[in-house]
Amino acid sequence: MVEIPSFFPLFAGLAAGATVLFLNGALLAALDWAAPLDRSLSLYLYSWRSPGWDAVMGAITWLGSAQILLPAALAAAVVFYLRKQPQQLSLLFAALLTWGLLNHPVKSFFERARPDVAAALVYEPTASFPSGHTLGAALILPALFMALTGRSRPPAVTLLPILLVGISRIYLGAHWPSDVWASLLAALAFWLAALGVKRDTAPIDMAKDQKSGGAHHETL
Repeated sequence: MVEIPSFFPLFAGLAAGATVLFLNGALLAALDWAAPLDRSLSLYLYSWRSPGWDAVMGAITWLGSAQILLPAALAAAVVFYLRKQPQQLSLLFAALLTWGLLNHPVKSFFERARPDVAAALVYEPTASFPSGHTLGAALILPALFMALTGRSRPPAVTLLPILLVGISRIYLGAHWPSDVWASLLAALAFWLAALGVKRDTAPIDMAKDQKSGGAHHETL
């Protein structure tokens, strides 16, 4: 059976994630349709602020930071390499590249202002859209859980830390809810496209191998 070329999931996932992210960004910029809901949800989460919750959310938000995700990605890459899982390794590489290409470049493109309805508990010098922490967590943590569990697809439990990171970014005043939502959708599009390519191409390759093997056998 021929392995799927590593660039297949990379391009499929990146294209899907970028499309979703830019569509969300364009809609937000052109229509500002999410402004009332953004403010309402943000104010609701701000109402929960307390020294205890501030500490909890401050700790959770680190799960989406490069200081945590990059070492985690390196550890997952080592696991995939030692297990001889090139497809999982290519998915991880695609996720890392997608995170890099869809974070700061997209922030610079849309230049959306950070939330201003309450004092932020963290300082962020860059633009608001998209949420880099949420996008990173949603792209990298599934690969890490795949490495930890040995599965070919992320387990459902992966959703919990990802959602908590997104909530923490809103709670801390770093992002609007729509920043987080768009990042989650972009990551979901990436994983659906990348895993879909991996699933659909393998049977085709196997069928080609069997056919070519059979033809070769007949000529002997």
